[in-house]
Amino acid sequence: MRERLLPLRSHDRDVLLCAAAVGSRFDLDLLVELHRSTPARVRAALRAGSNLQLIEPIPGETGRYQFRHALMRDAIYAELVAARLQPLHREIGAALERLAARRPANLDDLAYHWWAAGDAARGARYNEAAGDRAAALHAPEEARTSYRRALDLLPRSSSALRARLEAKAAALDDPR
Repeated sequence: MRERLLPLRSHDRDVLLCAAAVGSRFDLDLLVELHRSTPARVRAALRAGSNLQLIEPIPGETGRYQFRHALMRDAIYAELVAARLQPLHREIGAALERLAARRPANLDDLAYHWWAAGDAARGARYNEAAGDRAAALHAPEEARTSYRRALDLLPRSSSALRARLEAKAAALDDPR
């Protein structure tokens, strides 16, 4: 299951996501303006990010900060993109389901959009079905992709569905 990268309170998380969108270096005043918050609340969020060693003040530049590592900024930025895109994918998946009542559904589209929306129940169900269909059509790469997407959505704890999907993916590597 996709986990949030930032284990922070909502406001603090939003400030750091905004900072990642600004770039590897950013300043307090810009974040206050962008976030429409008070300087004290933004400073508190930056302290929380600093305590997690995600960001640090830039020495000699009052009110300016930087991400401690470019990869951390990139990961936080990717979370921002996912947070904005997931609702759109959810809307697309729901629209595809509604249209399926009037015309044949495209299983691959349903599988992809519910996976991208992060919907564990629908994403796992549609991706398992898409994987099964791909395997039946002798398209093992497509089947693997679908099974991996389904597994990506499920909790790491063992479940019958997870075990079934892992077995299906393994069977693609070891046909008997």
